[in-house]
Amino acid sequence: MGRNKRLKRSALCVWCLFGVLFVACASTGRQQQDASPALLQGLRSDEESKRGEAVDALIGMGEEALPTLIAALGDEKTSVREIAAYLIGSLGSKGAPAVPALKKALEDSDWSVRLNAERSLRIIDPDCPCKAKPRR
Repeated sequence: MGRNKRLKRSALCVWCLFGVLFVACASTGRQQQDASPALLQGLRSDEESKRGEAVDALIGMGEEALPTLIAALGDEKTSVREIAAYLIGSLGSKGAPAVPALKKALEDSDWSVRLNAERSLRIIDPDCPCKAKPRR
């Protein structure tokens, strides 16, 4: 089998996996908890397509993704924390339960995480006096 065919088949399999996870997550909260490790693993992936699929699934879950996104704010990988901080803002005021974790993220060692945490806090509460530490 040619390399392109293998890549297309792999991409299709991954896409199907995340489609199944999305449906499972939308069904019940318990299934969402079961899917959380797979979604976090997708966010940690070095493959851009897998990260994108995980992001798409989390966006599709709406506020049910919040526990996964809050957990992702504590991840060891900077890109995962950055994505989580950004996506929480996409929930608008429904992201309010993440405010304590976002405030903690304002102290993150990475500037992009701090900036996205500040952005999300301002979306959740436009009157938030939050300010990310400046770039070091």
